[in-house]
Amino acid sequence: MQNNNARVRTICYQALIAALYVALTFAVPMLSFGMMQLRLSEAMTVLPVLYPPATLGLTVGCALANLIGFFSGVNPIGHIDAPVGALATLLAGLCSAAVGRLIPAERHPHRRVLLGLVFPVVFNGVIVGAELTTLFLESFWVNCFWVAAGEAVVCCVLGYPLGLGLQRSSIFRRLLHTQEKQ
Repeated sequence: MQNNNARVRTICYQALIAALYVALTFAVPMLSFGMMQLRLSEAMTVLPVLYPPATLGLTVGCALANLIGFFSGVNPIGHIDAPVGALATLLAGLCSAAVGRLIPAERHPHRRVLLGLVFPVVFNGVIVGAELTTLFLESFWVNCFWVAAGEAVVCCVLGYPLGLGLQRSSIFRRLLHTQEKQ
């Protein structure tokens, strides 16, 4: 019975993360879509460092945000961006989660969060940059630069403090501790 409760709780957390990702993406839609994206939701890419199951919620949230953007007319390439962006988010989340498991929070809290945030910048820059190059026949390096630059700004300005704050938060630690026990 406890395993079922833990699974249900994990699914609920993942759904909440996905919904929050979509909501934050559309909080400022004019910044969320384009070659240089400043998605507030990308600050959440720090979560897999602290809570590996967040990877699935972020991946689903990214795909949903791009699809909703396509159907609402905000993101004209959203039907292509949904699987491509979700792939970049999934790979970044898996690598960030590995960093979270390998680097102890007690000894290197800053290094852990910073290294975890490198992967969203790199994977989005390369994968989404390649997507934009394929679709618009522009320079691969220019596209990589602009996508990675937008991602880096959001990760440094919002994601880094979010990660450090959650890492220090007794409520967040209690929530994770309860999750791990069950």
